[in-house]
Amino acid sequence: MLISDKLLNFRHDTEEDKEIKERAFKTYERKKNLPIRERFNDEINELMDLQQYLVDRFFLDDIRITFKDVNCGRANYRTRGITMPIWIFDHSTEYAWAYMIHEVVHYILFDNKIFDGHGEGFKLQETALLNELGLKPKYAKAYVHQLTSSYDNGIEYYKRGR
Repeated sequence: MLISDKLLNFRHDTEEDKEIKERAFKTYERKKNLPIRERFNDEINELMDLQQYLVDRFFLDDIRITFKDVNCGRANYRTRGITMPIWIFDHSTEYAWAYMIHEVVHYILFDNKIFDGHGEGFKLQETALLNELGLKPKYAKAYVHQLTSSYDNGIEYYKRGR
């Protein structure tokens, strides 16, 4: 569970909650000065596993992944690389999965000669993959602006602006 997730789960500030929150903030302050790979090692490994699963499942050529302090992700077909922003780790693990899936869907379509950009075919493929993970997206233009559980249990994993 990410530090930010732990902090979001606090509904009541008991003394124990305050102590846990304080320790989490201290850990976060210490970690934010480390190199990206050290700060988010477990999260990066999990996303790399997801990416490799998708590459294998859809018989894609290898895709190189980098994590950087940038505003948005990007799929570069010429270099077969994906740049993932590190701010995704400030949100839920499920949102990070959705972000990785979004970028890999570009390659799934591109490698199959489907040049849809962020069109309807893109959204259908992305939604199908998210649904397999129990996630239900709502879109604002090309991007997920809300991500909830598809099991009708009311869990919201991401909402733009929060």
